[in-house]
Amino acid sequence: MKAKSQNLLGDLLKNPIHRTVKTKLFPEIWYILDQWLGPMKQKQVLEMGYGLGLISPALAQKGWQVTQIDPSEIAVSALEKEYAKSHLDIEVTQATFDTLPFADESFSAVVAVNTLELSSSRTRTLEEIHRVLHPGGKAIIVSFAKFSPWGMASVLGTVRRGYGHWPPQFFNAETLVTSIKASGLMLHDILDRGGFLPIGTPIPIEVKSVMVALAERRRG
Repeated sequence: MKAKSQNLLGDLLKNPIHRTVKTKLFPEIWYILDQWLGPMKQKQVLEMGYGLGLISPALAQKGWQVTQIDPSEIAVSALEKEYAKSHLDIEVTQATFDTLPFADESFSAVVAVNTLELSSSRTRTLEEIHRVLHPGGKAIIVSFAKFSPWGMASVLGTVRRGYGHWPPQFFNAETLVTSIKASGLMLHDILDRGGFLPIGTPIPIEVKSVMVALAERRRG
């Protein structure tokens, strides 16, 4: 998957939305997200977590009906103000990752970037993702390793705002695969130790520390 993303990344990043994400996030993840969710006809997506506040706006601008949750009251308040200023129709709700306040089969897609590390229950969070997805619905789950830019104390300090589990619980790809399968989700693929470009890095330094899993709720 990674080799394919490198071959096609240049064309994808010509879109202004992709360029915006590239400058503050890591383009490989956005490429995978765009390719995994892009062909879907139903466009109801749940993003779990605040992060840098870039993915939900980008999806909304591409025609998705976006709902975003975060356990942090501070993050939710900031998002509501930002989206109001930018006139983006994104529903923001304060909720924990392992107890989603939505009915069964509410979304056609779920995006969870650095969510499982900050959840009080990785197992329950994945079960909730499975529950709220439509049959055939897709999920992209991203996790950073402990020894990565995400794992630095300075970065972690910026996200300590009312999350359910602290300190973050990092895990390896084997644990992620086992947890996804146990939740009832069908694992399509996993990219282990992908590249990540730290924010503000003046030169491209690739840190092999990102896991990306593509999963789907079975039909029927």
